Amino acid sequence: MGGFSAYAQQSNSKSNFTTAILKPAENNLRLEGTTVGIFEDTNHNKTFAQISEESFVSNFKPSEGYNPNFGFSESAFWVRIELENQNKEQDNFLIEIAAPLLDSIAFFYKEEGKYEKIITGDTFEFSERPIENRYFLFPFQLRPQEKQVFYFKIASKASLMQFPMRVWKPLAFEQYNHQFQFIFGIIYGIIIFILINNLFLYFNLGKGNSYLYYVIAMACSLLVIANLNGHAYEYLWSNFPFLQQKALPMCLTFLDFWLVLFCRRFLNTRTFLEKFDKALRVFGFVQLAFFILTIFLPYQYAIYLSNLSAAATALVLLITGTSAILRGNTSAWFFISGFSVYILGYIIFALKTSSFLPLNAFTEYSVQVGAALQVILLSFAIGVRIREIRNEKNDAQRSMMESQVEANEQLESKVEERTSELNEKAEALENSYRTVSILSSIGQEITASLDYEAIFAVLYRYVHELMDSPFFGVDLYYPDKEQIVYVYNIENEVLLPEEKIDSNNPNNLSAYVVRKKESIFINDAEVEIQKYLPNIEVIIGEVPESVIAIPLLVGEKVLGVVSVQSFEKNAYTSQHFEIMKTLASYTAIALDNASSYSKIRNANTKTMQSIRYAQRIQEGLLPRPKILTENFDEASVFYRPRDIVSGDFYWFETLLKEDFDDELHQNMPNKLKMIALSDCTGHGVPGALMTIMGVNLLNQIIAEGGTWQPDEILTKLDERVRHTFHLEEMHTPKSRRNDGMDIGICAIDEEEQIIYYAGAKMPLYIVRNRKIETIKGSSFAIGGSFISKKKEKEYKINIFKYEKGDNLFLASDGFQDQFGADKTMDDKTERKYYTRFFRQFLEKISILSSAEQYSAFSKELIRWKKKRRQTDDILVMSVKL
Repeated sequence: MGGFSAYAQQSNSKSNFTTAILKPAENNLRLEGTTVGIFEDTNHNKTFAQISEESFVSNFKPSEGYNPNFGFSESAFWVRIELENQNKEQDNFLIEIAAPLLDSIAFFYKEEGKYEKIITGDTFEFSERPIENRYFLFPFQLRPQEKQVFYFKIASKASLMQFPMRVWKPLAFEQYNHQFQFIFGIIYGIIIFILINNLFLYFNLGKGNSYLYYVIAMACSLLVIANLNGHAYEYLWSNFPFLQQKALPMCLTFLDFWLVLFCRRFLNTRTFLEKFDKALRVFGFVQLAFFILTIFLPYQYAIYLSNLSAAATALVLLITGTSAILRGNTSAWFFISGFSVYILGYIIFALKTSSFLPLNAFTEYSVQVGAALQVILLSFAIGVRIREIRNEKNDAQRSMMESQVEANEQLESKVEERTSELNEKAEALENSYRTVSILSSIGQEITASLDYEAIFAVLYRYVHELMDSPFFGVDLYYPDKEQIVYVYNIENEVLLPEEKIDSNNPNNLSAYVVRKKESIFINDAEVEIQKYLPNIEVIIGEVPESVIAIPLLVGEKVLGVVSVQSFEKNAYTSQHFEIMKTLASYTAIALDNASSYSKIRNANTKTMQSIRYAQRIQEGLLPRPKILTENFDEASVFYRPRDIVSGDFYWFETLLKEDFDDELHQNMPNKLKMIALSDCTGHGVPGALMTIMGVNLLNQIIAEGGTWQPDEILTKLDERVRHTFHLEEMHTPKSRRNDGMDIGICAIDEEEQIIYYAGAKMPLYIVRNRKIETIKGSSFAIGGSFISKKKEKEYKINIFKYEKGDNLFLASDGFQDQFGADKTMDDKTERKYYTRFFRQFLEKISILSSAEQYSAFSKELIRWKKKRRQTDDILVMSVKL
């Protein structure tokens, strides 16, 4: 993944620091070296006002690499970063601090000309983070070509003082985070699967306490890994910062205690290593005492104690395991290997933490990978131990049988005969079970693919492994053409050319199988083939001696034929025949799924192409935002369709009195600037079609030149929409339909500073000196449902003067109806944004420029809805007069 570029844009006379440049083609930037200034505040007595003074810059020192390590420190560390955005369109970014265990982080950024502060850390509840993630993420905005200095104050008594930092584009971080979450899911999944498996063994074996000790130890190991990654605080105890401060040393010492118990039981030290067993019992009590101490000790002492405990435990277990190997315990090899891998992972992690090794994916996740490998190897160890116990029992039984032989040869003969019969049946059952298990796995792999070539390749690979198959073929049947196509035929590992045959051919093997829907099983072609095909034709390849051919059936539908052939007689058994029938069933299902998927994918592609074309048409109809900025001092359009195309539209037109020469326009001002915003019924494609109709009808009404007043325009628009949808034929409430739109139209006379406004269920917001006034529209929508004859539609015009600096807003209801939550609400509670809060927000941003208003709308929408799906199309138009 690419990174931004950082270089010195200009020399700084007071420092040797460089400005980090955020370039368009790059997605992230590591902050290191001269792009990061660090100041250690040993007494915590520096204020932000002092730190941010220009004269203080010389006190900062450049960062030593991407992951500076200051060990355990009671100092506060101030970090200074200067960023410049050279992206023309991208203005939203994230700063990531990839250290999940830091106690306190204060982030200082400029907003509206002054510095704002965000405080977080793992001494605060997880929900208080700006973005809920295992790492610390701080969103900020930086307009194109804008440069800004950011500050951090970082303090942590409960973890190593390390803070690798990186700047991300939000989408790039989401993709990066998704990839690593997938890797973590695999690691956690492996551990949890083996943990559950051993818990199952414990409950089934009853006396196997080693399984229980192993399960508890692996659960503690899982908690250690989750804590190091930040997932434990995110998902398990996010509302308990105190527990987060204690969890890691507690889990480490508790893990050591259960590993000692597991070692004693697994290696059976009580029987074979008595001296070690006594030492392990004493050591176990020491680990339990360490666990209790970590609850009460300060973190920096608790983590030292837990690391000492882990090192001592590793040494003791390695010595014990080595002694067991010297005494012939073969399962101890896996035991030693598992702990060696785990210890190696911790050593690499510790060297990375101490800055002896660089920070990368290998060093960052060495503990997690080591733990997963340890779990796997210890599971193998348990399996070997089970086999040893089973062998010991078998040896004991064999010894007993030999004693009985010496006492009674006749009885021994009968016992051996009976034992032989049972073993044969057991072997047969075991072979059957193994075959079913293998076929099930093969079937899952075959049916998981949606590509013909992949299906054929998997099928060929497994058939080649399971039986003699110098010839393997898959032939597909096309009933509409009455043809069979040899699509995948391999002879002696060479792919033969594709051939087509008539499905009615009486002398062809595949044609016979398709017509009869019957399987063919032949082990001597010279003798047996005559009952199927009196005059057999071999289209491609050599003449076989043994043949299995199975129809590919889905219900009664024949998809084709799969066959294996050998040039040796009696090459196949009935078991091979059953295997091929099972594989044919799986293959038929896979081919049917692949065919269905191909049709769905093609249909979906065509649909998306149509929608994309509709988007281009819709974008062509709407005026460019540049037209508004050319006709007003300041203007902006915040446009966020819920889907690819939108059910909201905006409209602009300029009317000149001199273009009209009739009595209807005698009272018309000399020049009018017309703006409109509409929220049509529906969204997506139906809504987009409504917007196209709405824009065309407005253009028609203006082009006809019959009126210029907004209320009369709405009346004509309503008549034409109702006529278009035949709404005048809706005579009863039962026949009602809601086809139509909400719309507001403004006619602005800048010469006299007068606004003419009419709305159909849409208000106009005017903000003057940060005080908002709402001009309500009519309660009737354009078009819409059944209207009683007793209640006629009326669109009222509002005429009022405006002052220089007034800010006009027209908005669809998408923003107000968006579901979301803020910091005052818990995680499960959500509500709409509501009009009251929307009005307050308009008052707040009215003092900003139009470009800043656009950014403010974007930022507020992200803050409010977070990861929730957008509810409706969103459109807000802002014009400053």
